[in-house]
Amino acid sequence: MSKLQIISDKNKKSSNIKNLLLNKIKSNQFKKENLIIVIGGDGFMLQTLKKNKSSNKHFYGINSGNYGFLMNKFSSKDILKNLSKANLVSISPLEMIVRNKNNQTKRSIAINEVSVLRQSRQAASLSIKQGSKQIIKKLVSDGVLVSTPAGSTAYNLSVHGPILSLHSKKLSISPISAFRPRRWKGKIVSNKSKIIIKNLNPKNTFKLTRAFTHFMNFINLAELIDASRSLNEYENNKKKISDRNLFIEEIFEGMTLNDFHSPVYLSTGGEISQTCNSEELIEIPLFISSMTPEDFGKELIIDYELSHINYIAQKSILHSNQIKIDYNPWVQKSLPSLKLTMAKVSGLSKLTLALKTIQGEVLHRNFMHFEVISGEELKNAVVFDTNVKSFSNSSWSNKSWLVFDGKKANGTGSGFFEYEIAIPKEIKVQNHKEAFFIAELSSKEFFDKDKDDIIIEDGLDYMKGSIQSPSTNPNSYPMTDTKRFQSKIDIYVNDKFKLDVTLNDDPADHRGVLSWHNQVRSELGSVKLEEAGSYGYLVKIPISHEELENSIKKGKIKIKFKTKGKNGIAIYGKSFGRYPINPSLVILN
Repeated sequence: MSKLQIISDKNKKSSNIKNLLLNKIKSNQFKKENLIIVIGGDGFMLQTLKKNKSSNKHFYGINSGNYGFLMNKFSSKDILKNLSKANLVSISPLEMIVRNKNNQTKRSIAINEVSVLRQSRQAASLSIKQGSKQIIKKLVSDGVLVSTPAGSTAYNLSVHGPILSLHSKKLSISPISAFRPRRWKGKIVSNKSKIIIKNLNPKNTFKLTRAFTHFMNFINLAELIDASRSLNEYENNKKKISDRNLFIEEIFEGMTLNDFHSPVYLSTGGEISQTCNSEELIEIPLFISSMTPEDFGKELIIDYELSHINYIAQKSILHSNQIKIDYNPWVQKSLPSLKLTMAKVSGLSKLTLALKTIQGEVLHRNFMHFEVISGEELKNAVVFDTNVKSFSNSSWSNKSWLVFDGKKANGTGSGFFEYEIAIPKEIKVQNHKEAFFIAELSSKEFFDKDKDDIIIEDGLDYMKGSIQSPSTNPNSYPMTDTKRFQSKIDIYVNDKFKLDVTLNDDPADHRGVLSWHNQVRSELGSVKLEEAGSYGYLVKIPISHEELENSIKKGKIKIKFKTKGKNGIAIYGKSFGRYPINPSLVILN
């Protein structure tokens, strides 16, 4: 059995942390096998990952450097506790293939990014493709880089690329000092993508870098650079319908547009979401449609899983099983219904269904959601929440308003929302495990349809095109994969600055489940979508023991969300957006 390892850089602070940690591990008989603890900064972590790339061990980083985006904050008091409850994040490296005009190739692996830099006075002329899809026909710049989430806070950030969550399955393509097109800021793509960068002027030379692996100088070599995660490429390109990302893979892992066009289809009927009560037994109809003569065998398997996210954003699995069904080609028929008991506490449940062959080949994926209504409280948590519309104070340079009478609050321009949540003074917190404030937030763009002084022409048919701005369409909302609208905000706890957060977008797509589900159902022809599909990002603000005790003494806690610029804030309530939560103070016991 492998032993726990502790590796530190040569920094004095790192050495002190290592010695302290060794003493704590010995005195507490801490047992954590298959683990390497890395003490230092991001660079040292990446060097360690490289040296141990063949290891099957997990890595835990402790920051002793300046930034440490990949590292955890050091706490001498809670270090063993933090080690025990750490969440595992997988980091997939990039594989780079370089091919010259003589068809010679070289391969290398990068943990951070792949960068292409001009080595002459003349700017680089590059074309960039995502598979067969042209991203940009001609980029004139100093170069371009393709970054992993792990590398997004390094070189990528310095060239004004986006910061990607380590949990995201994305890659960032960022130009370096773009001259033409000047306004192109790059693109975020799936980590399953094959990205092809072609040198349009083979006479120019380039320097190619795989960050934190090694440097290679190719003189008159680099003509075609293929930066991809080869192990995650699309396995069946013949069935690939489109490169367009609908983000359904974040709802159901592995799901793509192919599932909408599958010749063998598994359906739950007309409802894709429904509201139900606590512990209610729900009967879900199942149907299969086979429009192909292909023989997949006499039997197929349905893998299903019912998961739940509760009102403090904790996730759990409620049911998971598989059933066998008879199969014949060229048939449409109903199947025995699926009976499931819903969650005990309120939240949002998700049912995923995968239709497979006996050999395990996935033929079709589908899903549906359940908004669970319950008065049952969590036993391990004390929660003080507030309605989105119940902010104690706000001020906005453009406009603020409520959606659906308070399911969502919008503030546009520069400004803030402030909430005061009452806390009974008899609350005891001496032995609480953790306290935090949670909210679902996004930026908020000011569309023409939201402006009070805009004149909208009657009778416009937006489906056929119109000279009127598309943002005047009452049913319109931006889509995440075509546009980004970033907002930087400061968060204050009891009038003291706590932290800053970047809200990457004002998004709307399949992930805004509750915003779709809770639209007002109207007669055909009179439907108006109120920010349908819009959602935000889960923001968790740690509350220290001192901050909590002071709040209890005052009988309240104050949380303020304030913009740094003019890109607004949207705050989502428990029945709108992506998460079934209100702005809430949570105390875990």
